[in-house]
Amino acid sequence: MAANAGDLGELVPAWQRSLRAENESPKTVETCSEATTLLLRFLRERGLPTVASALTGERVETFIGDLLARFEPATASNRYRALARLSAFLVDEGELTESPMRMKPPTVPEKQVPVTSEGDLRKLRS
Repeated sequence: MAANAGDLGELVPAWQRSLRAENESPKTVETCSEATTLLLRFLRERGLPTVASALTGERVETFIGDLLARFEPATASNRYRALARLSAFLVDEGELTESPMRMKPPTVPEKQVPVTSEGDLRKLRS
């Protein structure tokens, strides 16, 4: 086995190829790739291994918590869903025996959208 066997960074091109073969949109492939890039950066900054076999539920939860501290909940939720797909790919490829994605995705609160009053609409029309 090579020194970097199972390294997430080296597995990303195969995952991207798989996503494209599933006819996923370029935006989906981009979002999934970005999620992996953020995860790798997170792991490296903490001196944690970047091999697939070292990806644990606790590390994923800590990563998602970090995303929630820095981004909108919708962004963290999108990255969570991308990592869930990555985990499924890693299981299918034999890099993991089970998915570390045991947590639920982050809750995305509904945003209140201001509604223009009838009076304001009348003013705009005149």
